[in-house]
Amino acid sequence: MIKKILLIICITLIALTNNLNASTCPTCPGTGPYTTDSYGTQNTEFAPDETPYLYWKLPSSNISYILSWWTLEGTNTFYSKELLNTSGSDEIRLILDNWDSINPKEGNWIVNAFYSAPGENTSCATSFTVTPEPISSVLFISGGAVFVIKRSLKRRKKINLS
Repeated sequence: MIKKILLIICITLIALTNNLNASTCPTCPGTGPYTTDSYGTQNTEFAPDETPYLYWKLPSSNISYILSWWTLEGTNTFYSKELLNTSGSDEIRLILDNWDSINPKEGNWIVNAFYSAPGENTSCATSFTVTPEPISSVLFISGGAVFVIKRSLKRRKKINLS
């Protein structure tokens, strides 16, 4: 157990020092990593009720382990997901097990991904945005408008009574 924790800490430190952007990362082998929706369509913008998946087509299926950590920009909080032994597949889709319990989700997310294969260690990054649903914004604005109107009517009534 201690070896596993030390391994994860070492991988995290290595990958943090190699924080690369996937869109400008010529050293990222295979395809990706990038985020997809639940149907597998590449996507960089999600609603709070949607679940982003991290997709990475790796150069081989001989991968020892994959580690990803998901950070909400502007916070010190991160969530990690690891996959040990890719079971012979070179296409990986990772999802955070606790995505539904993360709150708030809105903002820019950065996903760093790292994998290890015999003689090869690679890290890359991608990002996506969680935006509030339009109806939430409409409800928020209309609720604020009610308070503003109520307050102005109260002031007028007060002025008329004086």
